[in-house]
Amino acid sequence: MAKLTEEKKLFIDDNFYEGLDDNELDRTKFEMLTEPEELHYLADKHNWDNGVKVLQWIVESNICSEATALQIFWLAQP
Repeated sequence: MAKLTEEKKLFIDDNFYEGLDDNELDRTKFEMLTEPEELHYLADKHNWDNGVKVLQWIVESNICSEATALQIFWLAQP
């Protein structure tokens, strides 16, 4: 399991911050995330009030872990 670096946390925080709505998301920046831990961190930090597009990208990603997908599922309060 790869450890999430402070540099990657900062990248995620800077590019997927609270208040950023679905229209402002940049898919190319999302595709720079290459580890399951990065997607999990992003899902954990995401503010659902900003939309769900990034969450959709996460669960559709080939590197999304089962744990991250389940976290998103249960946080959606089905």
